[in-house]
Amino acid sequence: MKFRINIGREIRILAIIAVLFALIGFTERIADDATVRTVQVRLENVHENHYLDENDIFRLMDLDLEQLKGADLSKVNFSEVEHRIRESPYVDEAELFSDLKGNLTVKVSLRRPIARMAWNNGPDAYIAQIAQIDLDATARATLFAQVGDERIEFGKPDDLDVKFRKLKIFYKEILPRVGWNKYDRINVEYEGQVVAE
Repeated sequence: MKFRINIGREIRILAIIAVLFALIGFTERIADDATVRTVQVRLENVHENHYLDENDIFRLMDLDLEQLKGADLSKVNFSEVEHRIRESPYVDEAELFSDLKGNLTVKVSLRRPIARMAWNNGPDAYIAQIAQIDLDATARATLFAQVGDERIEFGKPDDLDVKFRKLKIFYKEILPRVGWNKYDRINVEYEGQVVAE
C-alpha cells in the first residue's frame, strides 16, 4: 500500500495556520496597547422609554470621562461598570465593548414601560416598574414597585407632573447614591418634599 503525500498542500496549510497565529498575536498586542479614544452610548428602545438618556448612563457609569479618554483600555473593569449601570431600575441590560482602535461602546437596553397613565389635564405618565396601584376610600393612591420593596405613597391624582418629577429625581439622584433597597416608604404627596423612610 502506497501513501501519497502532497507536500505542497501541507506546506500551504501550515503557512495558513502560521499566518492565523501571527494575526491573533498581533491583534492581542494591539488590544493590550490600546487606549480609550472615544466613549459612545447606544441606547436601545429609547423611543419607548423616557426615563434615561446618554447623560444618565454616563452618571451611572460613575467614571470621570475626561480621565477615561486616553486611559489604558485594559485597566477599565468592564464587568464592574456594567454592574453599576444594571443597578438602575430602568435598565434591562448593559454591555461594554471596544474595538481595536480604542473606541469604547456602552450598549444599554432600557426596560419597557408596562402601562401608560393618560390624563385629561396633565402630561402622560409611563409606569415601567409598578406592580400594583391601590386606591383608598379618599382616592389616595399607593404604588408598589415591581423591583424593590418600597411603597410609594402618591396621594390624590392631582399635580401629577410635579409628583412624577419628584419621583424621577428621587430615583435618578438619591437611590443610586444610597442604595436601591434603603427605603421602605416613599411619599411624594406633599408639596415641595419627598419623604423617605
